[in-house]
Amino acid sequence: MNKKQKITIVGGAGRMGHWIAQNLKNQNTEIHITDKNKKKGKKTARKLEIKYHQNYSPIKNSDIVIISVPIKATTKVIKEVGPKMKKNSLLMDVTSIKEQPVNAMKKHVPKHVEKIGTHPLFGPEGTTFKDKNIVLVPINADKWLDKVKKYITNQGGNIRTMTASEHDKAMAVVQGASHLLLILFGSILKNQKFNINQNNDLTTPTFRLLHKDLDRILVQNPELYASIQTHNRYIPMIHKKTIKDYQKMLETIETQDTEKLSQIIENIDNYIQNQKNQKNTNLEN
Repeated sequence: MNKKQKITIVGGAGRMGHWIAQNLKNQNTEIHITDKNKKKGKKTARKLEIKYHQNYSPIKNSDIVIISVPIKATTKVIKEVGPKMKKNSLLMDVTSIKEQPVNAMKKHVPKHVEKIGTHPLFGPEGTTFKDKNIVLVPINADKWLDKVKKYITNQGGNIRTMTASEHDKAMAVVQGASHLLLILFGSILKNQKFNINQNNDLTTPTFRLLHKDLDRILVQNPELYASIQTHNRYIPMIHKKTIKDYQKMLETIETQDTEKLSQIIENIDNYIQNQKNQKNTNLEN
């Protein structure tokens, strides 16, 4: 970004919006944030020494607008913000799903505004993109795409460019399945009234790893994880297939069919090992 850019972050007082503002503020930029929460918005602005607005007033003169609001509000905000943007400006979102916001951008944002859907595959930790993964879903971005890529890679970030559908299908596994499995693990602990404090000397390394990963989810806003489950249309299909697989395994347990369950586990192991071998072969070549 050679010349000074005016950037507005919608939802800038949220955890991710705050991270984005902090990352951008010393990059020859003029940062503005909008947020419905006036108290948090002003506090964030004071802390980062940027400008806070309770409305969309800075949008019309902004070079870049980044939407960082809850999943359920993203489409509505895109409809409100898009028509206010100036020619050759850039609209981005940082939502964990991509089909809905990308479709909203295509439908409601003028063609003279460039658009890139994004999904940072990390939480608001650290201060840069170093060693962090991010997905870009370009819609029309002839002017801005290379600049955005350069900005991220210059900080050591890793970029994956894909379509919205490709992203959501992948995230149905990466987020949808993994999150729900951990939440189910927590549900088991609750239903069985398992007290980890009283039974810590009985726990195994696998159990402790699962419990640690569960903690990472539970300290976050539950609405985020619920919205990922309910707004990605590919997730229910995976869960339905998983239930069928679970039922098959349960049958082997109830019938004490050790051989059949062992074969199921071995087939899974073969699949994972084949992927590892393929990766090693690619590295050697």
